[in-house]
Amino acid sequence: MNGVIKKQFNNQVALVRAFSVLVVLGYHFFPSYFPWGFLGVDWFFFISGYLMLPLISRSDNFLLFIYNRINRLYPALLLFTLLYMTIGYLFLLDDELIILLKSSVGSLTHLQNFFENSREGYFVDSAGFRPFLNVWSLSVEFQIYIFYAFIFLFVLSKSSTVVKMRTLITIATISLFSYVSSQYIYELDPFFISPFRLWEFIMGSILYLVMSNKNEVTLCFSKFKMMLIYIVLFILAISLFVMKGEYRTLSTIISIVFCFIFIMAVDLSKAPKIFINSYVYIGSISYSIYLFHYPAIEFLEQFVGSPSIGERVSLILMIFLVAHLVDRIISPRLVRMKKSALVFIFSSLLIIGGSTFLRYNVENLNRYVINKNEILNLNNNFEINYKFKCDFFTNNEYEDERCRLGSNLNSLKSPGFLIVGDSLSNSITTMFESIADKDNVFDQYIQIGKGYCPIVFEFGGESCKKFRQESIEYLDKFENVPIVISAQWSLYFKTDDIIVLNERKNQLIQFVEMLNVKGFDVYLVHSVPLGARPRTCVSRAPWSNIGDCDIAISTVNNRSEGSYDIIESIAEQVNAKIFDPKKYMCDSISCFVYKDGDILYLDDSHLSVDGGRYLGRKSREWWETKLYKNKL
Repeated sequence: MNGVIKKQFNNQVALVRAFSVLVVLGYHFFPSYFPWGFLGVDWFFFISGYLMLPLISRSDNFLLFIYNRINRLYPALLLFTLLYMTIGYLFLLDDELIILLKSSVGSLTHLQNFFENSREGYFVDSAGFRPFLNVWSLSVEFQIYIFYAFIFLFVLSKSSTVVKMRTLITIATISLFSYVSSQYIYELDPFFISPFRLWEFIMGSILYLVMSNKNEVTLCFSKFKMMLIYIVLFILAISLFVMKGEYRTLSTIISIVFCFIFIMAVDLSKAPKIFINSYVYIGSISYSIYLFHYPAIEFLEQFVGSPSIGERVSLILMIFLVAHLVDRIISPRLVRMKKSALVFIFSSLLIIGGSTFLRYNVENLNRYVINKNEILNLNNNFEINYKFKCDFFTNNEYEDERCRLGSNLNSLKSPGFLIVGDSLSNSITTMFESIADKDNVFDQYIQIGKGYCPIVFEFGGESCKKFRQESIEYLDKFENVPIVISAQWSLYFKTDDIIVLNERKNQLIQFVEMLNVKGFDVYLVHSVPLGARPRTCVSRAPWSNIGDCDIAISTVNNRSEGSYDIIESIAEQVNAKIFDPKKYMCDSISCFVYKDGDILYLDDSHLSVDGGRYLGRKSREWWETKLYKNKL
């Protein structure tokens, strides 16, 4: 019976592991078709929870277990790190290379989850470039390996199966409660935190204990019971497709329950041999597939922007080839070396030392990619250099503060005009600073902003609400001052919830009407054209030149779908003027990203300093006619 259980379970595990890596690939390469593909990582955790117990039981001591884990994980990890560090040194810009080097250290020390957690927020370093993001889950696994080894080799080494089960269930309950409450009660994201993901591993371990003890479970289900189980599995699977990742916590819990029932109840031993061999093979190289795939698509996007279907498929085939070579040919040979684990540790320390050295000397490196693009003044183009504290109107410090004072402002009590909104309002300040080169009355402004916090209506968490309240109280000090309202409207108005949409529209109307009562002359600014990939303008390879990186007008329209009409209708209703950056940055075919030797964007939705200056040059006459002659 034990042999049957083991054979059947191995079939199930191999299928789940293969399916997990395939859906993760789908999620990262074709996210619109696999919106629930993030669940593949949860299934990996579940399978790891099962596999850990027999691995620990075969280890005589804690150090032997860690030694074996290093032999299993580090050959591919070292090759992975060296490959992408080499590519990064050749083709990445300085800020991108720094992120890669930090990630290399995080990956080799299995602390990448902490590094990625520290980067969460509205603005992420290097325009969201996160080359080793996928390694966070491997770091979580290794941290839990250590925890498991300690528990089972020191605490529960002589305990009965019943005691082990009770202990695991207790820990899993605490972990799951923490996982759920952190999101729904405390509004924190537990995504990268090992203790909050521990329950998924424990569910796999409980399955192992159940399946390996024939006295506690039987595989002999009646046809009626099996029919009920299939119905339950079908309902769970359908629910995952329906939710599409919108309820991540609930879908994660459902997916783990699905795996538990599927592996325990469904028998694949009689499946066609070619089917079994296929998923067993994919499962056997799944570690390297998972390891190598994400940086590949991240690097490709830095080169070409949005890769085509053909490019994505070709990259997947290349990843499978690399994974086969690494897991089936190279890694087994490396593990057979004498004292292989010690060699891997020493190699990791060398790479960590090299990464640290390069990180702090990156600006002094005479790299080809920087020299070739010197004309673009890359040191300035991609820096978000307009982050200022809002200490002129509050004693509080806020994350992602985006306030700014005009360079020619004479008094906080009598500004020429006000600018409010989210981070996009900072792009507008660079525009006004450019116009001020001709007439310095345009840099007598006070700008109040916070990333992903529009101020004009309730949005976001408590920090945003508090910032909004303080901003309104500050604005209440002024009367008869022009005010420019700039925000990424498509972020806030793009929702399928009609009630929420109407509520936000009404709040914006009420906000502008409140300003009208106090004599403010209101200017609503449309979002700048969205969808830019400015880093694809850079010439990276020796054979390439500065490429065509402008945004197709269809992309801009899709990204701003609905928000233009909403702002236009609101402006007409409340008698506000409209400024549309698209009129100055686009033609009938595309919107400019690279123009006159300058890159106009920082990322896909924020102008660079050069972009602000370009928009200022083009729109100066409009502002002089509307704002300057009327009010300033």
